[in-house]
Amino acid sequence: MPGATHYDILGVSPNADAVALRKAYLHQARMHHPDFHAVDGQREDAEERMRLVNEAWAVVGDTTSRERYDRDLRLSGRLSSDGAAPAANRRPPPADAFADAGSYTTPPKWITVAPALALVCAFGSFVVGFMTGLAPVLAAGLVFAMLGAILFLIAPMVALARSKRDDGGRGHVSGRNPSPSPSTRKRRPA
Repeated sequence: MPGATHYDILGVSPNADAVALRKAYLHQARMHHPDFHAVDGQREDAEERMRLVNEAWAVVGDTTSRERYDRDLRLSGRLSSDGAAPAANRRPPPADAFADAGSYTTPPKWITVAPALALVCAFGSFVVGFMTGLAPVLAAGLVFAMLGAILFLIAPMVALARSKRDDGGRGHVSGRNPSPSPSTRKRRPA
């Protein structure tokens, strides 16, 4: 993209705050990651676009580098003193630039607390059982230990199932099909 600024590549305004820059970077990285583009021609384009996105983020994601970059843009006349690009260079960000940036849902509290709580109860039961010599308390400790282990195994599966449900079953964050179906793929000439 000759003549495009790092802000253009990320699809944000030059006076965007750090949170908006990070969301834009993550969005662009999801859209253009080469692993989501299986066809060779698309993969090469995606690799180039991802390289540009990473370069842009390396500069504007760091406060010091961003200040230096903005100063250079102002000196070249490609950025006004108020942080906005001159009207001739201004491009609105894509309509879907932040469509899925906040779509991550946090897992329910019990998923993060229950496994650790079960293991703490197991440890406590073992300590009390060994100190008192009571077999039922030791058995309870064993039950809590097994419950904690099972919950540690189940928790990621529950979180994954919830994220797929919240994502409409698409299975990936961006909602875009990472590889086109065979009928829609472009065929490369032999």
